[in-house]
Amino acid sequence: MMPMLLETLLVLYHYMRIQCDLFTRRCCKRARKCMQNYNLAHSTSPEKVTRKVLRPPDTLYLEVLE
Repeated sequence: MMPMLLETLLVLYHYMRIQCDLFTRRCCKRARKCMQNYNLAHSTSPEKVTRKVLRPPDTLYLEVLE
């Protein structure tokens, strides 16, 4: 009984760790994208700013909802 329980806990632990890693990676990617957008919007070069403005506004919102 006891070894079985330990095994189950270990499997769960590894599964959760993998999920957590995936989640963290996804968040990091999103954060990096946000920073790029922020830098684009606040950069001095005008063509970068227009590119930011021309981007459809709902795409940013969709990224947050995913």
